[in-house]
Amino acid sequence: MMSSSHDRSIPSEDRISSLPDSILSQILSFLPTKSAAATILLSKRWKQQPVWLSLFDLDYDDQSFKDLITLLPCPILSRAIARHKATNEIIIDVALQRGTETLDLHMVHRLKVTRSIFTCRTLTFLKLKNLCVNDLPPLVNIPLLKTLHLENVHFTTQMHIFKLLLGCPNLEELKIDHVIVRPPKKITLENKVFDECLPRLAKLVRTTMSDNLPIPFSLFSGVQILSVKSIWHVYIQVPTFHNLTQMEIFFFNFKGRSWLNKWNWMLEMLQHSPKLQDLTIHEDMEDGICEDNWQDPQVVPECLSSQLRTLLFRDWRGRQSELQFLQYVMKNSMVLHTVTVHKAKSMKLNAEYQMLRKLVMLQRGSCACKLVFD
Repeated sequence: MMSSSHDRSIPSEDRISSLPDSILSQILSFLPTKSAAATILLSKRWKQQPVWLSLFDLDYDDQSFKDLITLLPCPILSRAIARHKATNEIIIDVALQRGTETLDLHMVHRLKVTRSIFTCRTLTFLKLKNLCVNDLPPLVNIPLLKTLHLENVHFTTQMHIFKLLLGCPNLEELKIDHVIVRPPKKITLENKVFDECLPRLAKLVRTTMSDNLPIPFSLFSGVQILSVKSIWHVYIQVPTFHNLTQMEIFFFNFKGRSWLNKWNWMLEMLQHSPKLQDLTIHEDMEDGICEDNWQDPQVVPECLSSQLRTLLFRDWRGRQSELQFLQYVMKNSMVLHTVTVHKAKSMKLNAEYQMLRKLVMLQRGSCACKLVFD
């Protein structure tokens, strides 16, 4: 007996709405933002709690989309990203008023950033790229901010930088890449401002410094992870990093400079990092002024005696100064587990063989130390 058409009918079941938000967000991420936003018309649930807001991309050039954002009933935007040629402060303000947690502003042409960003009480992640900070509110207050990335950002004065840091008491990660202070002046940080900044950065875990911004190293003395990408730091005073366990150093643009100064500074960093466990050094591809008058320091850094576990060299070229530094570290590191040397791509096969012979002959303070040459 054949089934009736009623028996063959498919039950009307809203399976999409029953999916968790994480899966819905993944599905909507493949749609243009306006199309994703239109899903609020599908059901009451989608209108009251629009899933697409978790992947919100701002399009300043689209007036209809701007109107849609302004009229949305939902009070929360979790993520806002803008990568456009022009900016519109109104739509940024609307996004911030809706409770944005993640804000990524990347402009093609350097433009002024809106002040409302610096008083947003919901932001946890802030990335500014290719922007100018010409003016700040009297009181910067971003209490929940944990991650701050500044890339190609111009500040009018040095104090703007410190006001920004003062307003982020829960900051855990700070990345500074090509940040410029104009007009360029030597920084004069008053004791009062410094004393206020230091405790405000007590929760800072990771710091990346990749230009010559004149911010005292001592502001970041409490970090656990430090990355330095500038030769400028070779000539500044080194504080004691009481909590530092991971350090990464990039020696860029060292051409024409003294290698001895470079490695002496590196030793000073070790002297001031008593808990350092992992060290990575990226060598410069240019030749500096070679100096062979190396002398082992009289006092062995504490981290070498009891802490350092791994050492990684990248772009190794086999210079005499490199060998001298590596020999000193390996000889005095009592708990060193692994030394990894990645040769420079330009190294010839014969030079590679000769270098390997020299490396295996280096004295090791730790019986467990393993040498890896790649």
